[in-house]
Amino acid sequence: MKEFFTKVFEFGVNLISAFGLLWLIVEISSFYASDNTVKTLKGTWWIFGIVGLGFALFKLIPNSSFSFKVPDRDASIHIRKKDIMGVDGSLIVPINNKFVINQDGDLLKSKSILSQVVKKHYHGKPEHLQNDINTILESNFYNDYRYCDEYKIGTVVPVTQNNKKFYYLANTKLNAQNKSYCNDEMFETSLNELWVYLSDCASKEDFIIPLIGTGNGRLNTDREIVYKEILLSFLSSLSSKNYADSLTICFNPADIIKNKINFDRIGKFSQSKIEYQDYRHRTTNGTNKM
Repeated sequence: MKEFFTKVFEFGVNLISAFGLLWLIVEISSFYASDNTVKTLKGTWWIFGIVGLGFALFKLIPNSSFSFKVPDRDASIHIRKKDIMGVDGSLIVPINNKFVINQDGDLLKSKSILSQVVKKHYHGKPEHLQNDINTILESNFYNDYRYCDEYKIGTVVPVTQNNKKFYYLANTKLNAQNKSYCNDEMFETSLNELWVYLSDCASKEDFIIPLIGTGNGRLNTDREIVYKEILLSFLSSLSSKNYADSLTICFNPADIIKNKINFDRIGKFSQSKIEYQDYRHRTTNGTNKM
């Protein structure tokens, strides 16, 4: 109910502002035009009303994206309310720290990003992606990240398929039932390690990241908090290296509705943090070196 009255108030303010601005133009023009011209303009007040009404209605249309240039860095940040598979760039894909693609045999029934990648880029054949990842994990680079059949949280495996780059990020573990789970410590560690890896090992690219941990990771943290941590940790990582052309943070449109996320509030928060970023250092313990 509060949101409804807020929208009504905003509509009224926008309508009055638009109508007032247009009428001000008429008043100013009266100093330079003839009386007949001014009289004619004032006789068309209803046109100004329609234009003002259209502007007020336009302002009520919910934002679907925000874009910001990062000060003093050759990088930008985009926040999108869109299916992540439809966004161009290098996609960060959450995965368990065993890098097992189809651990319970139900991957293709899942709505996870990993499942969507397999369906779209591997013709629904998870074993093909598994082979690609296993081949890369055989590199000596991963010796220090491996312990038995697990890898450290934050380990990243890059794979290129169909001319698109994917970075598989180990941000969850598997429980006894082969289900992924994530906690706050794992979430923060995986983010820190991700930025370090990308700054050390990736090209200067357009990166895309979902709200990692909030889906099949079962992270028990509000999505807005997850978003803020992704944004702030990325900004902090730019304090040492300017390694990204852009970062797009994607919200699933269905999640926006289901979890009642205030997308405009997300935009305002982002603007305040990005435009006044002072690159204060946050804790990052990553040691990736290629």
